[in-house]
Amino acid sequence: MKYSPDLLKAVDHCQHRSFITNRYTGQRIAVDCGQCDYCIHKKAKKASVRVKTAGSAFKYSWFVTLTYDNEHIPLMNCEVLHSEYEDALGISGDKVFGYERHDYIPVSEYHPDDSSRLRHIFFTQVQGTVPFDREIKEYVPVRDNWFLSMDAIRSFIRKTQAVDNSVYPAAEQYGINNLIPFLNYVDVQNYIKRLRKHLYTILGSYETLHFYAVGEYGPVHFRPHYHILLFSNSKEVSEVLRQCHDKSWKLGRSDFQIARGGASSYVASYVNSLSAAPLLYRSCRAFRPRQRASVGFFEKGEVFEEGEDVYHAIEQKIDSVVNGRIYNFNGIGVKSTPPMSYIRTLLPRFSSARYDDAVAIARVIRVVADAPKRIARFGIIDYNSGSILSIVRAYYQYITLNHKLTNEDEIVLHAARCLTRCCNSSSDVDIESYINKLYRLFLYVSKFLRNWHLPSIGGNLDSYANRIMFIIKTGIEYEKKADYVRMCDSLRIQESCEFSLLRYFYLPAYGCEVSTVKEEENGEFSTFTIRDVMSGAKSTVLHFDDSRTLLLSPALFRLVSSSFKSSQPASYNDCCDDLQRCLNNRNETFCRSMIKHKKLNDANNIFNRMV
Repeated sequence: MKYSPDLLKAVDHCQHRSFITNRYTGQRIAVDCGQCDYCIHKKAKKASVRVKTAGSAFKYSWFVTLTYDNEHIPLMNCEVLHSEYEDALGISGDKVFGYERHDYIPVSEYHPDDSSRLRHIFFTQVQGTVPFDREIKEYVPVRDNWFLSMDAIRSFIRKTQAVDNSVYPAAEQYGINNLIPFLNYVDVQNYIKRLRKHLYTILGSYETLHFYAVGEYGPVHFRPHYHILLFSNSKEVSEVLRQCHDKSWKLGRSDFQIARGGASSYVASYVNSLSAAPLLYRSCRAFRPRQRASVGFFEKGEVFEEGEDVYHAIEQKIDSVVNGRIYNFNGIGVKSTPPMSYIRTLLPRFSSARYDDAVAIARVIRVVADAPKRIARFGIIDYNSGSILSIVRAYYQYITLNHKLTNEDEIVLHAARCLTRCCNSSSDVDIESYINKLYRLFLYVSKFLRNWHLPSIGGNLDSYANRIMFIIKTGIEYEKKADYVRMCDSLRIQESCEFSLLRYFYLPAYGCEVSTVKEEENGEFSTFTIRDVMSGAKSTVLHFDDSRTLLLSPALFRLVSSSFKSSQPASYNDCCDDLQRCLNNRNETFCRSMIKHKKLNDANNIFNRMV
C-alpha cells in the first residue's frame, strides 16, 4: 500500500518513545530513544540547519580536516575480564567455594571455549593525549567497558588495522592485535586553544573565533579524524588563520580551506554515519562520535535587540525562539529554532514552580538577584560581585552562619534542590555538590538577566518588575499556543486519513503529553492530557483561527483500550504493519543517503550492523 509523502512525514516519529515524569513539576514528557534511524536523521538535519543559520552571522568561514599519524593516533588496549574460583575443603571434608580471582587477559591471548559468548571487554587508553581531570587535578587515561563476543572484538580489531600493516608505537608493549583507535576530543580542544593562542601572539589581542566540530571514523579501517568549521568576522584573523593553523596541529596531516556554501550541511551530516556504524561505536561512550561547538555559537543571530517599543521587541523575540525564524538561503526559506538550552535562558523554568505559574517563576528570579543584598546586610562583603562563583561561595557562607533564614533564602534553596536547610548541622553534606547546585541556579538566572539586557545579580530590579513579568507571561502564552497549534494539526490529519492510521497519533508528536485542547470564553487555554481527552473525561471542541471546528471522533476515544488492535480485523493489523515498514524504510533511506562515503561503504560492506 502506498502512502502520500505528507502523510508519512506527519505520522513519523521515534518508534521507541517513552514517557517520563518530571518529579519536580509533575509534567509528563515523551522522550525519544536517540538511537533509531529517525532520531539520528532528525539530529543531523537539525544540526545542519542550526550550523547554517548560525554560520550566516559571520563573514568568514573555513573548513578544516584533522587526521592522525601512527605515532599520535589515540589507541585503546582491549582486555578480557576473566574470573576463577579456587575450591577449598571444609571441616567436614566437603568441597566449598574459596576465593574469587579476577584477571585481565589481553584479547589476543584469551582462548575461550565458546568464542561467540558475550564477554566483558575493558578498554584503557595507552596512546594519545591524556585528558586532564579537573576534580582530582591529575591526567587520567580514558577508560570504558562493554560486552562483546570474542569473534566480534577480534574481527573488529583486524578491520581497524592499516593496509600496510604499519605498527603503532604502543604495539611493542601491548600487541597490535589488542589495540583499537578511538576519537579523543581532547585533541580538538587543544587545537582550538593553540589556534587562539597563536592568534593572540600575532595580532596582540584576543579575537572571537567560533567553531563547530564533528568526529568521524574512516569508511574502511575506522580511523578517527575530525571535520571542523571555523567562523570569524575579523579581517585580520582571516589573513593569518592559515599560518596559525599550521602551528596548531602536529599530530598528523591536516587540510585547511575556505568553506563553500554546503560546508555546514556536509559537516553536520557526519552525524548520520553513526546510524549504520558497529554497535561498539553507537553504544560505548568512549568510542561514540560526538559534535562540539564553541560557547554561544548557536546563539548567533538570536541576540535580543531592544527597539523603541521594548515590549513589542520582547514579543517578537519570544515568537522567533518559540515558533522559529525563517532564513533565506539562495531563495529558499529555511525555518530554524535555537537549542532548548538557549530558549530556557530566555524563558526560564524552575523545579520549585509550575511551568505555567508566572508569579512563582518571577519570584525565584527576584530572590536570586537580591541574594547579594541579604548577604551584605548580614555583614559579608568580601567577594567579587562580577563573579557568579564568588557570589555563590559568599552566599554559602551566609546560609551556614545564619541560623534564621528568610523566606527568600528558603525559596532559593528549594529552587536549587538543596533540601538540607542548615549545611553545618549535617555531617553528610557534600560541600562541593551543594555549591555546584547553587551555582547552576545563580548562573541560570544570570543568563536570563543578561540576555534580556537587565541588571545583573545584585542590581536593582525594582524598575524592571513589570518587564520581567511580561517576559514570563508572554513566554508561557506562546509556548501553550504552539503546543495547541501542533496538536490541532496532528488531530486534523487524523480526521482526514483512514481510521487504521490513527494509532500512530496516540503519542504526541512534539514531546509533551500535556497539551492545550480548548480555548475558554475568557481567552485562556484549558490544559488536559491527551490521555484524558481520549478517555472521554471532557467533551472537547478544537477551535481554529479560520473559524472552523474539529470534533474528536468517537473512534479516537476508543484508542485508549489496550485490546483495541486485537479486536480489529486482520486487514487492520496488516495495514498497520505495512505502515510501520514504510516508516522504517523511509528513515533508513534518509540516514543511508546522507552518510558520507556511502558508495565506498557499500562496496566494502564496512558499515554493516555488526556487534
